[in-house]
Amino acid sequence: MDFSGVGKISEKDLKYAAASDAVIFAFGIRTPGQIKNQAKTLGINIYESQIIYEAIDCARELMIDKLEPICREKSLGMAEVRQIFPSNAGNVCGCRVLRGKVSRNAHLRVTREGETIHDGQILSLRVFKEDVSEVKKDQECGIVVDYGDVEVGDHLEIIEIEKIRPTL
Repeated sequence: MDFSGVGKISEKDLKYAAASDAVIFAFGIRTPGQIKNQAKTLGINIYESQIIYEAIDCARELMIDKLEPICREKSLGMAEVRQIFPSNAGNVCGCRVLRGKVSRNAHLRVTREGETIHDGQILSLRVFKEDVSEVKKDQECGIVVDYGDVEVGDHLEIIEIEKIRPTL
């Protein structure tokens, strides 16, 4: 529903806003205390401004907040699964880092014969029995992933996902 009007904010305006989960912009007017209290009770936000650019900026920010963030991927490294070790935590993938690095907090993509079969998380990263935060190229490590069907020969692409706030 698109509703706009001139003058003070009324109870009818609050009913429209409550019914459509909308916000109210009050430009160049003061909102009476009774209306502010009713709006607060109904969970309606009223944005007041005496300067048009402030109202426009506020509307722009509210619209941006409704948008999904833009996800940008950056490849950090690649590891090859050389052996699978069953454990209580799930299968541990014995890996060799082929390029870049493996970071414990990064995302991963499991590929088999060039085809992606899983996008997920690293649950644990170890060198021998020691928990580590990072393993570099040409090093061997144990990686526990959130996917139970990893096979010898699979590749684990290590990815950093950056969430970017959209702009208008």
